[in-house]
Amino acid sequence: MAIFFQQAGRYIVVGVLNTVIGLTCIFAGLFFLNLTDITANIFGYATGFLFSYFLHRIWTFRHTGVIKKTLPRFAFVVAGAYVCNLITVVTIHRVMEINVYIAQISGVLVYTIVGFLGSRHFAFSQNIK
Repeated sequence: MAIFFQQAGRYIVVGVLNTVIGLTCIFAGLFFLNLTDITANIFGYATGFLFSYFLHRIWTFRHTGVIKKTLPRFAFVVAGAYVCNLITVVTIHRVMEINVYIAQISGVLVYTIVGFLGSRHFAFSQNIK
């Protein structure tokens, strides 16, 4: 059980770092590279995705499996977590008519939980070599 909480803590640290790196890339793309808002956003999220993948692989889950197997699985987990985030936000805010800020925070919590569990048990499962 200790390893679960250790991985969860690392997962959160990587998420915070990923957010900082993604935003830094977006702002740098806008300011220094004169990218459009959409191009800068894609650049920031792509950089953050790769950073997140490799740091989770190496540090969070210490996975040594083949990248060509784990990278698509990680992309699937991230996409699934995002869909769960959107469903949560829409349900809480639009269906239940609860404050949008509470809905967004709830969405982030759901994204984090789904992302962590999906990464731990699917993308970086110890059964994948």
